[in-house]
Amino acid sequence: MATLGSGYASFVEAPTTVPATSGGQVLNAGTFSAAPMYSVDLCQGKRALPVNSAPGQVGTLVGSYAGWQEPSPAAATGVLQTVSQYHAGEWSSLTAQPLPLTAGITASLRLPAVLPTAVVSWQEGRWAIAISSSVNGQQDPTAAANTVAACLHQHFLPVPDEQGTVRVAITGTPSATQVLTTVAWQDGTRVYATTTDGTAATPRIRSARGMAVSLRPYPISGGASHAIPSLTLEQLTVTANALIITTTHGTTPNTYWDPYVTPGSPSTFRATLVDTSAGSFPTNQTRPVTCNWATSETLVPQGNNLVLVFALKPGYAPSSTSIGAADLIQVSFQHQ
Repeated sequence: MATLGSGYASFVEAPTTVPATSGGQVLNAGTFSAAPMYSVDLCQGKRALPVNSAPGQVGTLVGSYAGWQEPSPAAATGVLQTVSQYHAGEWSSLTAQPLPLTAGITASLRLPAVLPTAVVSWQEGRWAIAISSSVNGQQDPTAAANTVAACLHQHFLPVPDEQGTVRVAITGTPSATQVLTTVAWQDGTRVYATTTDGTAATPRIRSARGMAVSLRPYPISGGASHAIPSLTLEQLTVTANALIITTTHGTTPNTYWDPYVTPGSPSTFRATLVDTSAGSFPTNQTRPVTCNWATSETLVPQGNNLVLVFALKPGYAPSSTSIGAADLIQVSFQHQ
């Protein structure tokens, strides 16, 4: 990331989770910058090479991440629409039929009268999700849509200030499909995007999401550091149907990271508060809670982070997350 230079220090972010490699191969990186944007390509190759080595040497492109700093929110919205390739207007011309998916989601399925593209789409909070297939003879992308729906309900996406899109494009042939996943979102005048490209649908979709939720401000050598200040957990309130988290001051959108549900007996809800201390709260102690959705809570320090672990009652799962005043998070739960 230091190859980008100090001019990007105010908004550059990098993921702590990157696509997994296969067969003993490694990830190599190439960077690109042209104000007001930067991007980093991740390539799978046989041996590790210096950043920005010749394209023919670094291997096969498997993913990328990028950011834009625009002069206004309206300009950022235009970038988001271009980057995401989310063609809502084009798809709305097709007749929609309801399609039940996993996790209690009802999506819209649009099957064109003529090939090549079928689309499954739905909305979750500020996120618009669309899975399209232009594979001849394998139009219906319901299987991939169920993969995305399950993934998003186990590991949630960031909460965008404005809007976000998840776009999965399936192309190729029935025997050799290619899956391009783009996760893009707007944060005021900034836009961030992560992409993965490959033949394995589920791992690549999860990798794009994994990069998105793990993007963190990156301090660049020689430039100003865009580091997250240290926070303290001020208050943790369990209500009948929600969890309310209050920290000392306002970097909550960057602090609340990778909430997910781990199936089991009981299932557990886990969320990480980045660069946050427990303050006066006891850690590594399981304490009972009284509410509709959980039976106990545990606060687990992990380095500079704090992991919240709640044992869920049968059938309960998170239903929505909201950010308030930049220092407060509310996670609502409902019976599925």
